[in-house]
Amino acid sequence: MINIDLSSCWLNSCLQAILAALDRSVAQNGYDIFVGWNSKLGGLLLDFQNIDVQNPIETLESRGILVEALIRNEKFHLNLASGQQDCRDFFNAIAECKDDFRDVYSFFSYSYVQTIQCLNCQKTGEPNFQEELYRLINCPPSDSNLKDAITKSFTLYPQDYTCENKKCLSKRAVCRSQIHDISTTEFFIVVIDRAVFDSNNQPQIIPDKFKAIDAVELEDVNGLRASYEPIAVIQHKGRFDAEGESSGHYIADVKNHNLEQWFRTSDNEISVPISPEQVSQMGYIILLARSF
Repeated sequence: MINIDLSSCWLNSCLQAILAALDRSVAQNGYDIFVGWNSKLGGLLLDFQNIDVQNPIETLESRGILVEALIRNEKFHLNLASGQQDCRDFFNAIAECKDDFRDVYSFFSYSYVQTIQCLNCQKTGEPNFQEELYRLINCPPSDSNLKDAITKSFTLYPQDYTCENKKCLSKRAVCRSQIHDISTTEFFIVVIDRAVFDSNNQPQIIPDKFKAIDAVELEDVNGLRASYEPIAVIQHKGRFDAEGESSGHYIADVKNHNLEQWFRTSDNEISVPISPEQVSQMGYIILLARSF
């Protein structure tokens, strides 16, 4: 992969995670799921996976410009010239360009429903349907489990709200978030909010370690439940400088669906098998897949 900053670890990690998801989906659904994938990004991913036999695979060097163009947007603070690109920006760019990359965006995004209930009169407001590519979650504390943090993000939490019931007008309410349809939600991406600012307003990376390989059970608005298991964990090894630029290295631990084996991948080392206990507990971006 050609990058003018000579640092492609962020991109390699994102592609490792996404391709692990594509491989898993093919095993479950067959290649027909990619019929209609005709965006530039969708075509790039299929070429990497060697699915589209009609078009010979081009080298990463010749196709790299597509991914670079994908995230060349000042909104995402692209730092190919200085500093290090953030893996999260790759997914932000897919969401920002969802009309151009509708095939890839639709494959990984999901819809959810938010409802607000007054704690005084119990009146429930109209459901609010929303869509997201990933769920941002506060960093779980050390020695905790990611599955509990995910579950918590979908449970009831306090909400600033004035009841619509004119006889009530209470400001005490709770909000609940639920996946709209489990049957159409094959994957679930989680981004861990690890960046904080200290008392001197300097950026820091939260070093808390948590277990990220346990499956989590989620329920949609119709009561349909499914288990989601992590298949990729992206970790950043590094720090922030005084200007807020990150430095270091990204790696991705990915699970091969055929071998049921985890591998540690890096753009400067050969992939090696690891045990589930060795999967990174410093996860930044975690990709979960609905169990077969």
